[in-house]
Formats: sequence, structure tokens, C-alpha cells
Amino acid sequence: MKRPAVWIAAAAVLLCAGLAAAFIAGVPSRKEDPVKEGKTAVDKDVLDVLKTRFPEYFDLDTMKGLEVYVWQMAGNSFSWGLMSGTNRSKEDTELWNLKGTTTDEMRVILSSYGIPEENISVIPISKPYSSYYDPDIQTPGYAEKVRKMLFSDEPLELDLTEELFAVIMSSPQTSSNSWDYLNAHEAEHKKLLADKERTLRYIFGYFLASGQNMYWADGLPGVLMRIVLDELAPESMLDLAGTPSEYFKAWKDMALKQKTELGDEWLKTNAPAAYLLTQML
Repeated sequence: MKRPAVWIAAAAVLLCAGLAAAFIAGVPSRKEDPVKEGKTAVDKDVLDVLKTRFPEYFDLDTMKGLEVYVWQMAGNSFSWGLMSGTNRSKEDTELWNLKGTTTDEMRVILSSYGIPEENISVIPISKPYSSYYDPDIQTPGYAEKVRKMLFSDEPLELDLTEELFAVIMSSPQTSSNSWDYLNAHEAEHKKLLADKERTLRYIFGYFLASGQNMYWADGLPGVLMRIVLDELAPESMLDLAGTPSEYFKAWKDMALKQKTELGDEWLKTNAPAAYLLTQML
């Protein structure tokens, strides 16, 4: 009567052993990992955000390796694009249509492939819409410099706030109700709220950088950021109609007035978001 139980236990042991062997066989060696251990400790949520933002850079054919294209928008501003390796030169239109990632975003994207570093080509290019041009771009030293950036030993510093807002703004494109965008992307909305200080810094930086550019400040991005700002800082919410840029100006003026009249300690305790803004000014 006990024999079936013995068989089941034995089968379970064999199954576990088989799974362990398969797991060990499927783990790439350190040599095969293009972005080494400690630099790609990225959770699934981060990959999901990048897959939504840059779907064209995932699940590419790697039979002939991968080609990473890099271009500069300013002296210290680099953008990266990715294509499958081929035996042909890419057309200009193909290169111009590449969507730019940050350096750390591309490092994470490459880590999802698990192919040897030597199978990844890094190719400097110039984009027609960038007025910046480095005269050293055609030299071996330049290519080596940008390659070292991509395969750096520096830890990742990923700030996905911009990507989260971009995903939220992606749909439903036909709606004029800003809450429809937030409700359609509940997971991304929750991530913005969970990382309070980073999201606030991004929102403040966005409005401060917008200046007089009303297209930036008062379009859909500004509307969404106003909503999220009030969610993150209900203690400083204003009862004010108007555009997002007008709201932010009044919000900033209030924060500075409180700082002058009540002091930093009061502000830090009772209106931490307003205190954070005053520290950024």
C-alpha cells in the first residue's frame, strides 16, 4: 500500500534534480553577461516600463549580434538606439527613426539579451535634428569612449519617472479627460505615487525648465503633473482654476511665502513638498 507513495517521492526527487540541472545549464556565465553582476540588479517592473516605452528594442534577432547606435545632443548628452546585426549598412532613414534611450536604459535593455559583449557593436552616428557635432566622432578614440560608457562598471542610476509619464500619456489618445489616462495606466500611476520624492523632483524640474514654453507646461504632461502634484502634496493643494503653469507659479509663490514667514523648520514639518521645491530653487 505504501509503494505508490514511495514512487511519487522518488519521482519528485528526480523532477527537482532535473529542474535544478536545467536551471544551472540555463544561467549564463559571467563572461556571457554583457552588463556584469551588480550593475543590472533591475526588477521586473523596470523592464516592463522599458518594454512599454521602447518595444522595438526587445526580442530582436541576435543571430548576427546587436548593433547599438549612439549620438550626441550636447556635450554630455548621449542617446542610444538598437537594431539587429546585419551584413549591410543601415539606411539613413532607419537611423534617423531610432528612438533615443539614456545610457543606463540601454544597459538594462542589453542585459535582457544575455549575449557576449563582443557580439555587440557600438556605432557612433550623427542625427540630422541635432546641431551638436563632435569632430572626433570618426576616430577610434571616440568609439572606444562611448563603448566604455555602455559597458561601464558604474552602478545603474535609473530614473524612470519620465518613462512612467510617457506610458500614461500614450493612451487613450482620443480622450480629452486627463483622468482617463491615469485610470488606463493604474500600475504606472501607483509607481509615481510610491516614489514620492523622485516624482516631485521631476515635476518641479519640468515646470521650472518649461519657463515660458506653454506648449510644454500647459499640454497634457502639465495637466497630469498638476494632478499628481496635488496627490503627493495634499497639504499644499490650492483652490485655483487656471492652466498648469499658472497653478505651479501660484504653488511656488506660496512655498516661498511660507518659507519667508514661517521658516524652513515649519515648512519641512508641515509642507515637505513645498520645502523640497524651495531647496531646488
